[in-house]
Parts: sequence; structure tokens; C-alpha cells
Amino acid sequence: MPEGALPRLRAHARAAELARAAWPAALAMLLTALLRYFVVEPEAIAHACQPDPWSGLCAARSLLIQSFLGQRIGWAALLVALAALILRRRGVARLALALAGVGLVLYSPEPAAAAAVASLLVLARR
Repeated sequence: MPEGALPRLRAHARAAELARAAWPAALAMLLTALLRYFVVEPEAIAHACQPDPWSGLCAARSLLIQSFLGQRIGWAALLVALAALILRRRGVARLALALAGVGLVLYSPEPAAAAAVASLLVLARR
């Protein structure tokens, strides 16, 4: 086997490992995008929930909206990602990456992006 083939094989194996670690984040982003576009943003639902936002299914929508005010989801993702960096735990980094994906979809781009980078650093380490 040629000498130059070994690093490429290791890089390919690491990319596959990162892809396996990132699929929960991709699924979380997909489900969150569906919630955003079918529950949060439609004007008809907003008008229907306006008179009493804390009753019935409107309460779940109101809780979702409260979670991304002040970029709470992104800050929670960043906190979990910092814990993953300190503890060097891949499971915690996967959770942080999933939270970061949710934060990116639900209006928390700055802290969620930092959380995604930090969690990917943990996942890229051996």
C-alpha cells in the first residue's frame, strides 16, 4: 500500500465517524424546521392563539416561542458544548450539537454557531 494512502484512509474513517455522530443533530434540525414553519410562523395560528396564548395547544406554541426569546436555546447549547469541551465526552458533544442545530433554526444563531463549533471540536478529537 502506498504511503500517501494511509492518511486518506484515516481522514475518510474520521469523516464517517463525524457523520454518525451528527445525524441526531440533523434530525433535530429537520424536526425543528417543521415546527418553525408549521407552528410558529403561520399567521393563522398566531391569530388563533392571540386571544388566549396559554390554553390548549397554544400553550405548547407559547412555550416554544418563549424558549427562543433571548436566544435561550443557543445559550443552553453553548453551555452544554463548554461542558463537553471540559469533560471531553462525546455523548455530551452530540447533545450540544443537536441543541446547536435547534438553536440555529430557532433564531439563536450566534451562541448556537459557537456551540456547534465547540461540539465539533470534541467530536473530531480521538
